[in-house]
Amino acid sequence: MGDGLHDAAGLVWASINGPTLDDDARALLAAGIGGVVLFSRNITSPEQLGSLCAEIRAAAAGPVRISIDQEGGHIVRVGPPLTAFPSPMAIGATGDPRIAYAVARASARELAVLGIDVILAPVLDLAADLRSPVVGARAYGSEPTLVARLGAAAVRGYLDGGLLPVPKHFPGHGRTELDSHLTVPAVDGTLADLRDADLPPYRAAIAAGAPALMTAHVVHRSLDAAVPATLSARALVGLARGELGFDGLIVTDALVMDAIARDRPVGQAAVEAVAAGADVVMALDAGWRVLDALEAAILTGRLGPGRLAEATARIDTFDRAARAAHARIPHRFSAALHGRLARRIARASLTLVEDAGHLPVPTSASIVLVDVGSTRRSPVEDERGESAALLGALERRFPRLRGVRVDPIAGHGIAEALEATAGADVVIVATRDAFTSAEGRLVVSALGDRATIRVALRNPADLLLDPAPSTAIAAYADTPATAQALATALLEGASAFRGRLPVALLRRSEVVAA
Repeated sequence: MGDGLHDAAGLVWASINGPTLDDDARALLAAGIGGVVLFSRNITSPEQLGSLCAEIRAAAAGPVRISIDQEGGHIVRVGPPLTAFPSPMAIGATGDPRIAYAVARASARELAVLGIDVILAPVLDLAADLRSPVVGARAYGSEPTLVARLGAAAVRGYLDGGLLPVPKHFPGHGRTELDSHLTVPAVDGTLADLRDADLPPYRAAIAAGAPALMTAHVVHRSLDAAVPATLSARALVGLARGELGFDGLIVTDALVMDAIARDRPVGQAAVEAVAAGADVVMALDAGWRVLDALEAAILTGRLGPGRLAEATARIDTFDRAARAAHARIPHRFSAALHGRLARRIARASLTLVEDAGHLPVPTSASIVLVDVGSTRRSPVEDERGESAALLGALERRFPRLRGVRVDPIAGHGIAEALEATAGADVVIVATRDAFTSAEGRLVVSALGDRATIRVALRNPADLLLDPAPSTAIAAYADTPATAQALATALLEGASAFRGRLPVALLRRSEVVAA
């Protein structure tokens, strides 16, 4: 092990400001930070991303891991020409671990070719509380054995594709309706509840070879009455290390999130997390503050040499695994093959939740598509999470279709939608987590009984907002493959919907009250 201050830098994963390295980013890399987390603001094209990854490594003082969120569905940072895979919940609707493996392997190969070596996935949270604005379609489903089976398959797929996966958010973020980006969520219940509900996916991921886990900024009261798991030795040492026998890398979720940052300075949080058992702290844009705090904690003895040596040894092991994984991958992939895989998932996942007799839709029908935009209730979502693919796919199948785009935040398009739907034979209302906002719920309510076909492009909880019986379809994703599959299924009728709902829907009153 080197000197303690250099080792402190190795515990820090930071973010950078734009698509190239500025002086601040170069200085952090020269100081020896152990990782860079990339976001959409850092990416303009795959070619530019590849150049940026090379630039990061050239500027780094030592090994540096480059990580990204590329979960599929509406949480992606790299757009076309990389494959837009349907969401994890779409995979959950197929129930097929072979698909989970294939998607993870394909996504890993695409990212690895560009220079990424760590994927912040899979999400192993249960979609147990569908009111959550941050989990939803990012999860495979609500049933622990399903999530465990698919999550373990994804871990193997990422590893075989050349990336190191970081399953998240340990020990679980799914049994709360609150978003840790914005507040401090808490989960009640007993330790037995935690073991039965949240832990099976993590046990399976560890058994599948997961080299890392990301923590949850969630208070699990069966472990700690008021301390989020990220800062809890009972969660990280007692549960992950002791009970589950995990000896890989423990990475915190972003310390700048409000669940952590509103109650303590980010540097203090970093020290508390490492003291509790975390090996890497995700500082993001607080890189210098975190680095300074860790160095001070080492100098004063707050972080002892034993804890630092333990974390550094795990980082070294993780670095070796990343280099070995990357060395195994071929430097090309078949975009056509991956595109066929995305379309296969979309066809297999579409779920007919309620059939009010509106299928199949005749090509001669006068159709209005009311396309309700996202309100982006969680910061985890960015501008890449939404597409206009559905309108194009339906226009190709239905010559008398008219599309109306509604912005629920600004209120644009509502009057046009009401006017357009008045004389239509068929109305299709497509929503993206509308239930999570008052604006989204208002738009759906304003349409009243005009809608004959509801399509939930993300969380199927949107289907419970309908005040009148209608044909209800869970599509789980807003991708070109999903749009094409949905257009075809509307023509073919009920038998074309082969997916099974991987979550238990709440009562309408519970969703509206959320």
